[in-house]
Amino acid sequence: MPTIEFDLHETPHAANSAAESYFPVVVERNKVTEHHICEYAMTSTTLNEADIKAAFSMLSQYLAERLANGDRVELPGIGSLVLRIGSDEPITDCDDKQIARNLNVRGITFTPKKELMQTISQDIHFHRAKNIHQTAPALTDDELVGRLQAYILAGHQTDLTRADIQKATGYSKTRTNTNLPGWIERGLLIKLGIPRAPYYRLAPEFAVEPQTDDVQA
Repeated sequence: MPTIEFDLHETPHAANSAAESYFPVVVERNKVTEHHICEYAMTSTTLNEADIKAAFSMLSQYLAERLANGDRVELPGIGSLVLRIGSDEPITDCDDKQIARNLNVRGITFTPKKELMQTISQDIHFHRAKNIHQTAPALTDDELVGRLQAYILAGHQTDLTRADIQKATGYSKTRTNTNLPGWIERGLLIKLGIPRAPYYRLAPEFAVEPQTDDVQA
């Protein structure tokens, strides 16, 4: 039975809430590399190592070509890939003919197939890791977007409070408040609401909608 080790991070609370609660995070165990995949493929297919590495090289090149063309790439049984773009400067005029000069590629969004999620979720056993005292690691922009997308896809609303962002990232209140201006400036988040009650949304190029038919583990 597959086993996932997890640790707990404290959930941020509203100022008037005294209750303590926590949320689980996966404790990463091993890094699976091309070598591991080649070994597995050679034991379960008639392919040799040269064939597998050639397929990886071809796939990498083809993905780069199609994604650079603005295509969404569907990988059977795995999921889809599409480029994420953003702007180095705030876009205040949708009719500005010079918008494109400030655009750049920010990353790649991966959306897993429901079948893959169902396969992963079957018969999983969770085990609390021992002697783990983690401070949430600094997130790259791609990791931040991925965490927030996963949080929303798990059934949370697209309008995110600061506490929601804390929960999704594992950051403290102070660390979240320190990073929020940079995330907004770099075009990852949009700040809405009023000064005393702000909320945030992922920028349109990163936006996802909550799933209502969640896979049952």
